[in-house]
Amino acid sequence: MARRFAIAILLGLALLQLPFASADDSPTSANGLTDGVSSSGYVCDPDGCSPRDKTDYWKIQGKMGDIVSVSFSGSMSNPAWWCINDGWEGTFTMGSVTQNVDDGNPTATLSTTLSTAGEILLKIEAKDSWCNDGFDYTLTPSIDKTNRDSDEDGFVDTGDDCVSLVGTSTNDRSGCTDSDGDGWSDPDSGWGVQNGADAFASEPTQWLDSDNDGDG
Repeated sequence: MARRFAIAILLGLALLQLPFASADDSPTSANGLTDGVSSSGYVCDPDGCSPRDKTDYWKIQGKMGDIVSVSFSGSMSNPAWWCINDGWEGTFTMGSVTQNVDDGNPTATLSTTLSTAGEILLKIEAKDSWCNDGFDYTLTPSIDKTNRDSDEDGFVDTGDDCVSLVGTSTNDRSGCTDSDGDGWSDPDSGWGVQNGADAFASEPTQWLDSDNDGDG
């Protein structure tokens, strides 16, 4: 009896040493993804798995107008031989959209367009099947920046003369500060009146002083 009790204690201590979760098991501890760089992980429903890591969270940053796509590819490297005809199953989620994945459909791609700068959360989760409950996966993100508007002023970066500055000017420059709202941008250190900036930045009815007399 004493021997059985000792064995039970040793088994209990051994189980305590098993990792129950990794650091990416909640949205607040999600690992970051980088555009164009693949990242890998492993999840397993806690039905006899070690480590018992059912869910992984990932995040990726984007700006207004970005189309963010993330491709998923899953596989099971060492299936149990006694689990005949039982493959792995799981879900791949981006934001509010979820895609079922399994050994019959091991790849998927989800995408979203950002209406404002922010963080997109992704979740990989293993599902309990008969016995093969774990799988390896790779995520590959891609960000289409064609319509990116970094300063969110309505001017796409490729056509915005002041990419990091919110502005409304449209005449001499696009997307730069226009204090009086007449379409001509305020002069600054890199763009003066001689370049076409507003000679009267606080007067909406005047913008050009062609004879340099102080009047528009």
